[in-house]
Amino acid sequence: GAEVAPKHIVSPLDVLGSVYAMETFSTTDGPGIRVNVFLQGCAKRCQFCCNPETWDMVDPENNPDFAMTDAEIATEIAKYKPFLTAHDGGITISGGEPLMQPKFVAAVYKQAHTMGITTCLDTACHGLEKDWIEVLDHTDY
Repeated sequence: GAEVAPKHIVSPLDVLGSVYAMETFSTTDGPGIRVNVFLQGCAKRCQFCCNPETWDMVDPENNPDFAMTDAEIATEIAKYKPFLTAHDGGITISGGEPLMQPKFVAAVYKQAHTMGITTCLDTACHGLEKDWIEVLDHTDY
């Protein structure tokens, strides 16, 4: 039979990620007022991790409760753009470990930059250099 795209994918250009939660009006995760996106999944298991509930890897295609596309994140942060830009803020992606989902993070950051919103990465630097480069090319802080 034909493959059915996940319900979140509305365009072949959308990138699907595994998102644990979003927090608005954060003032501790980068400069200014920020929207903080916590991704699901981390292999590090750091002893003093602030978010151990985000450790488990979750396939967003099979777990729609965690699934969001870069376009859905962009729609959410656009709602807060006046507050973010007026206070030198933007979007921070944390986790879990954001660099375990480099294509998703890069896609979200590209969307943010299109809107004139700054990007910040909260990472333990997991992964490969090619993944870091993919994300860091679109990271402001």
